[in-house]
Amino acid sequence: MRAAKLYLPNGAFTFASRQTYRLVYHSQREAPHDRALRRAFKLRGKLGAEGGIGDYVPKPKWMRWPTYDRKLEEIYAAEKVVDAHLLGFVQKLECRSRR
Repeated sequence: MRAAKLYLPNGAFTFASRQTYRLVYHSQREAPHDRALRRAFKLRGKLGAEGGIGDYVPKPKWMRWPTYDRKLEEIYAAEKVVDAHLLGFVQKLECRSRR
């Protein structure tokens, strides 16, 4: 198999492709909750927000209102996924504490 880029992981003696060494990106090993959290903070950072999940996101001076509204919807969708995962986690904890 031909590859454009070859890798030499720690402990390996020969160069080979990502598929040969079964190398994956960090984001591919993340839990769905962590991936949603990272996405929410990344979207917030693009708008210059410094707060946490659910905090106010100020509109940048240079951004048009329709664009700002669309970006806010993306942020809210990502935060909704984070909240759903958090709710599931809390429910699991409550279930275990009842035992």
